[in-house]
Amino acid sequence: MKEKIIFKIFLTTKNGWNKFKFLDYQIFYKGFIFGFDKIKLKNEIIKNLIKKNNYNFFTKNFGNFTIIIKSPNKCLLLSDSARSFPIYFTKINNLVYISDSTKQIIQNTKKKEINNEIKLLALMSGYTISNHTIFKKILTVCAGQYVLIGKKILKKFYINFFPRKFEYKNYDQYKKEYISILDNIFEDLREKVKDKKIYLALSAGDDSRLIACYLKKYNFKNVECFSYGLSNNNWEIKLAKKVSSKLGFKHKTIILTGDKVKKFYKSKQFKDYFGFYNNFDSVPSLHELYVLKILKKQTRKKSIILNGQPADGINGSYIKKSFLEDKNNLSIVLDEIINKHYSLWPILKNENNLKMIKKNILEEYKDYSKIKIKYPYQVLLFHSYQNRICKYLMKNYQVYEHYDFEWYSPYMDLRFVKFWYSVPQKYHFKRNLSKKILKDINIYKVWNKNFNYKKNNNLGFFTNVSRTFLKMFFVTNKGKWKLYDKKFFQYYNDNQLKSHIVSEKEWKNTKNFRSPISFLSAKWLQTKPINIK
Repeated sequence: MKEKIIFKIFLTTKNGWNKFKFLDYQIFYKGFIFGFDKIKLKNEIIKNLIKKNNYNFFTKNFGNFTIIIKSPNKCLLLSDSARSFPIYFTKINNLVYISDSTKQIIQNTKKKEINNEIKLLALMSGYTISNHTIFKKILTVCAGQYVLIGKKILKKFYINFFPRKFEYKNYDQYKKEYISILDNIFEDLREKVKDKKIYLALSAGDDSRLIACYLKKYNFKNVECFSYGLSNNNWEIKLAKKVSSKLGFKHKTIILTGDKVKKFYKSKQFKDYFGFYNNFDSVPSLHELYVLKILKKQTRKKSIILNGQPADGINGSYIKKSFLEDKNNLSIVLDEIINKHYSLWPILKNENNLKMIKKNILEEYKDYSKIKIKYPYQVLLFHSYQNRICKYLMKNYQVYEHYDFEWYSPYMDLRFVKFWYSVPQKYHFKRNLSKKILKDINIYKVWNKNFNYKKNNNLGFFTNVSRTFLKMFFVTNKGKWKLYDKKFFQYYNDNQLKSHIVSEKEWKNTKNFRSPISFLSAKWLQTKPINIK
């Protein structure tokens, strides 16, 4: 007699899951699809995932969602294109455990054997790769993927992120298509948001500025921009105020101080947050965590937050000149992936570890596409998207959920992603196509010269004088200056003070780290920086 497979599903009540039944199916879903209310969405789930196997529906309709469908002998887990609401699973003999919390799975299975290779990779990057968590037996669903669990486990990407064949177009065609996509995204968003309050995290960059312009273009009424930094003289705050004023939006400034941020990182509130959102596939996010704590105190109604992430990682900032000079050199691309994403602790970049990382990157891409790699730069785009963006950066939106804000990311909309991944790599380099379009359309004239910006380093006048004086002694050795500058000055000038996740003493006494996230990854994986060798 065949053993029956038993599915046990544990979903966090506060996380907003919906549940309904159809025949002998149990369906759980979280999120939304533009243009469908709850009743219509239920009907489409039944029609496309139970009566048919029409995954194509979820490539032509857009939103943020995760869907779980349990039948007596199988269970389907489906993630949207952004992995908006991560889901985890393990199969032990005839028992399958599914949850939005790895801790729930561990609590029920008592299985937490570490995958040391993935843990090392995560220490170097801040996140795992592909379907892995740091535990051998616990997996997650990737962005744009479904997992069908029965006697065997089938994993398949139902979204093709790259076109089968590039259509080379002229600049005007790309510009027209891009503007049309942005129009469609914001038309859908306006219909969904209606009169809800929107807070836009507005920096000095192009991406959040473009969102601000489209909020005005589509006549969103209840918009307030906010910016943050270490003083009102911060260059990003000043430009954000200028853009907000030009567009007729209110602007809120949040000033951070070292003592308060450091106290917050030592608080029970932070410890509870870190524990709740640690699912061992990425470090919990520090991004805007303390900022949102302050913002939440200043608002009562249920509000929506938008930001400009992660447009730069999708439309060009990862593409290097060397990719254009040698288009078929996969090794150059793999080296750049490691340089960009696996350098939190440079001392770990030994020959064996580099081979291990490259092996995992290529295996991950092979799971996505069995076709021979024709355009090596797509390996970088895919790897960066699946891991840095859809694991690490998407954790930022859990910060919003933590403070009971709704959120939406225009630049994680599948329409935006697929447009940029259909553009040849020469248009990605230095984000040249994106920048040219923005300057050409110059919507509301906020790309005029008087909206250009000059960065400063957030340090006070006397500290800057001291820093400039000391820099003269390193004029012949820029590498040594970078190390000295990081050790003695960068602890104080991080715009969100993420550096304060560790003490000033530990910051200064630790060698060979890249950024505050280096310390965060060590904390996440319970590794003392002094022991990283």
